Amino acid sequence: MKKKLSVVFLAVISCFVFCFSAASCTDKHTHLLTHYNAVEATCTEDGNTEYWYCTECFKYFSDKSCKNEINLSDTVISKTGHSFTNYISDNNATCTENGTKTATCDNDGCSVTNTITNENSALGHIFTNYISDNNATCTNDGTKTAQCERDGCCATDTITEENTASGHDYNTENIQWVWDGYTSATATLICNNDNSHRYSITATVSSEITQAATCQDTGIKTYTASVSYSGKIFTDTKTEVLEKTSHSLVTEYREDEDWIWGYNVTHCETCSYEYETAVPEIEFKTFQRIGYGTTVTPMGVTNNIIYRVQFTGGYGELTYNFKVYASRDYTNVPVYYEYTTTQTESFTFYCPYSTSTMAEALEKYVIVITVTDSKGHSISAPLAANFTVY
Repeated sequence: MKKKLSVVFLAVISCFVFCFSAASCTDKHTHLLTHYNAVEATCTEDGNTEYWYCTECFKYFSDKSCKNEINLSDTVISKTGHSFTNYISDNNATCTENGTKTATCDNDGCSVTNTITNENSALGHIFTNYISDNNATCTNDGTKTAQCERDGCCATDTITEENTASGHDYNTENIQWVWDGYTSATATLICNNDNSHRYSITATVSSEITQAATCQDTGIKTYTASVSYSGKIFTDTKTEVLEKTSHSLVTEYREDEDWIWGYNVTHCETCSYEYETAVPEIEFKTFQRIGYGTTVTPMGVTNNIIYRVQFTGGYGELTYNFKVYASRDYTNVPVYYEYTTTQTESFTFYCPYSTSTMAEALEKYVIVITVTDSKGHSISAPLAANFTVY
């Protein structure tokens, strides 16, 4: 309640003061003026127009005679703010960063400056003096590098150094040869610039006997592998040992009193190798009855017995002469049947017999076999037809 009474009291007092002041100014009031000179506004401070203020009635006037009453706000001249138009580069741009530019306020008496980014003023690098990095390979161009020429800049630029690939430099003084047996070979060339770079060529292989083998000494066959590179022929050789040849044997027959049947001298036609062998004595081996038959002969139709006979020894081809006698006393009777051959597979003994008289015939007849070699040596063997040595 006290708060409400205080508010009403203040309102009554304020109204009384206002009415008293109004009556004083309009009736017989003499202004007690304070003069305020005009002040120009600055960039950062408000100014004001010339005005007068009455300290009695608390009013503002634009003229000294107090005829034109104004509000205090009418006297305010707003601050102008800075005006920056003439920017000048600070010359501080780098190769990669924009520099700045600075302007001084255009308003008189204001020395305030403003610095802003000088757009698109980065200078960019200057690369002109490129030096080779000496890193070209056989197949790839190398690079070259330049350092920026602007003071204080350490940036570098590396670019391809065109047409600097060296190409391969294959070493033909130390070719690596690999043989597969005697008929196939490969040559590998190694690059002097990089030993991992290799070039392989399949060789053409030819051969010749460079030392003929004999029956006393081995021979040599030389294989030559050839490759062509850069207009030149390169070769490698490999040798094969040839086995000794067999003797070129020739056998000659000779007779000597110490050699009854003679002897053979076998010697090599190309070396001094020689050996002697005695001609073996002719020996009877087998005499075998192998069958029976009937044969027409000049003496008529006869029964026959077929034998197989075999001798060994002698020199050269053996000739077999068979004489058949119809009596055990063959020295005093004529030859009943004679047969000469060089074949020993079989001999047919012709004798007249019947089935009933075959045993008698076998007991009666004698076969005299004479074997002669090509040098005239011979041996005779009288045999009974029933194989009894007579």
